[in-house]
Amino acid sequence: MQRMKSQSNLIIGRKPLLEAIQNGKAVDKIYYQTNVTGELIGDINRIAKEMNIPIQRVPIQKLDGMTRVNHQGVIGVGAVVEYFRLQDIIDDLFAKGISPQLLWLDGITDVRNIGAIARTAKCFGVDAIILTEKGNGAINEEAVKTSAGAILDYTIVREKHTQGVIEILKANGIQIFASSLEAVKTMDRMNFAEPCAVVMGSEENGVTEQVIKACTDTFIIPMSKNFDSLNVSVATGIIGFEMFKQRPQL
Repeated sequence: MQRMKSQSNLIIGRKPLLEAIQNGKAVDKIYYQTNVTGELIGDINRIAKEMNIPIQRVPIQKLDGMTRVNHQGVIGVGAVVEYFRLQDIIDDLFAKGISPQLLWLDGITDVRNIGAIARTAKCFGVDAIILTEKGNGAINEEAVKTSAGAILDYTIVREKHTQGVIEILKANGIQIFASSLEAVKTMDRMNFAEPCAVVMGSEENGVTEQVIKACTDTFIIPMSKNFDSLNVSVATGIIGFEMFKQRPQL
């Protein structure tokens, strides 16, 4: 799979942005000037929807602060990595005879944590990381640095909505397990060898209620009663090792 690498960049103006996304360039986000309309906007909207590219409407001052070039009310932010669709990745894994083992980040906004998690996931052979458009930090140069470059050569899935991720996972028979401080079972009681997606929530709020309700089961990492909190990237490392131990080695 060919990937977009190097640093992120701005794609300024309507025609350059349209040509970029038509040619499959990975884009993190599109910024529109508030109430922008007119030539090529409809085409940009259509392709952005197909490619799950978030669009945010902002005051003109925001765009003017990003560039001195005539932006025509539209600026795209080129992505550091290429994003994939969840169904495509699942289909590819099953076609190769691989039982999918996925990691779903639900509301992790610290890009350094995202980078560290990507490094851990790659070390322990997790097949892909799932992100949704809203609620997670962007994958930028800081995330790349923290991942020691691992994220540049790793499968990152981006889907539009949480509910869409839930529906795709369930439709493909993939169990959803969530790490939660409210859980009773410990992580060693989960069957990570079967097709599964493990959800890691934000340090502030944990896994969202919507995802908890959709879970097959929840689990907790055993730890001292004197302290009950781990950094999310450290917690992912512990869980990743348990996933690795349980999985038949390829």
